[in-house]
Amino acid sequence: MKLRRPNLEAIYREVDHYIPKKENLQPPRIGISANRKDGLSCIAETYVQAVLKAGGAPVLIPVITDIEALTAIVNGLDGLVMSGGGDINPLYMQEEPIPALQDVDTYRDEYDLILLRLATNRQLPVMGICRGHQILNVAFGGSVYQDIHTQHNQKLLKHSQTLSREQASHSVTLHEGPSKLRTMLDGEKELLVNSFHHQAIKEPAPEFIATATAPDGINEAMEHPEKEIFSVQWHPEAMAANDDEQMLKLFKHHVESSRLFKKAKYIHHRNVTLDSHTDTPMIFPGEFNIGLKEGGKVNLPFMEEGLIDATIMVAYIPQGPRDDASLLKATSFAMNRLQEIHRQMELNRTRMCIAYTPQEVHVLKAAGKKAIMLGVENGYAIGKDIENITRFRKMGVSYITLCHNGSNDICDSARGDAEWNGLSPFGKEVVRKMNETG
Repeated sequence: MKLRRPNLEAIYREVDHYIPKKENLQPPRIGISANRKDGLSCIAETYVQAVLKAGGAPVLIPVITDIEALTAIVNGLDGLVMSGGGDINPLYMQEEPIPALQDVDTYRDEYDLILLRLATNRQLPVMGICRGHQILNVAFGGSVYQDIHTQHNQKLLKHSQTLSREQASHSVTLHEGPSKLRTMLDGEKELLVNSFHHQAIKEPAPEFIATATAPDGINEAMEHPEKEIFSVQWHPEAMAANDDEQMLKLFKHHVESSRLFKKAKYIHHRNVTLDSHTDTPMIFPGEFNIGLKEGGKVNLPFMEEGLIDATIMVAYIPQGPRDDASLLKATSFAMNRLQEIHRQMELNRTRMCIAYTPQEVHVLKAAGKKAIMLGVENGYAIGKDIENITRFRKMGVSYITLCHNGSNDICDSARGDAEWNGLSPFGKEVVRKMNETG
């Protein structure tokens, strides 16, 4: 820790003459979840020092449950460290408390779970420590021993130590096979750690894999095989702050992952990112609103969390009969889907707009809005009336796929008969008309 002499003028001179690096070159902002004691949001300074030594900029997150405020905080972060602390309320695991359960703080639990959900929805790299290891497991559907001394069936080590946290107290064995943890630690098979807990992971969450175990069978580490999420039961921050190189590697890995995430966000902010096809319009019931996070398809909240600037929403029409009545029905259905997207625009004017040209996509991005473009999946919707192309274009349609899993009056499909040997005569007119109308 750098401590300057108490000289006001010297401090101001240093601050005023400091020239920060460009935003994309600044250290990643690593949020650290706070503990809560006696009504205070607090954290051991070793967490801060470990993040600093690893090259990150630590940001302490107060224990609050206001989702709007926490969202604003998380949106400014590049990574998250979930810190240690007290017991987890077993009600979050649909369990009743056993006598050996110690004091719980449901407010802290709620804060941690909201914070984790916000972070993982945005794909932030996450590192969990001790309680953070356990709360991660609960958040993703795993189970936790309320008390290992009364619920674990093997003879236990002394997991709640009285010695200084900078000192190792027992060993852990890293599991065979590839893992982030083994990569971070250069292939080490065994590690000396410290731990201070009586709760522990019972069964890792379904998406996660266990990566380290204590000699008594207690889980000591886990990770997500695809997402940048890992956690450990011991306290690496105390040892890393005391210059333990192995423990510092964990923080350096997390900070580097957060640096890459920061770079990805920078790329998103500078460039237009486009999802060129989504079936969202196919699940529109009468009152559906893409401004809400529902439906299991692309919507505005998902686009905002994922930093996606634009998407093409399609009116999909399965290939059906080609008589006049069926063709009119197909055209009508496509028009209805497109009109529904226009209705969505009216519902969400402050957040989205239908874009008719590539230039409009860039204008909308600059205005902080999502650009929605329109597509028709299956030229069957055109029927035999070529003027439908003009009608579709006026509604904002950017592309039409000529067919979809079945031949039609425009062309042959890979799943249909070789009726036209490619485009039909009408299909050639359709392609010309599409080019003319853009």
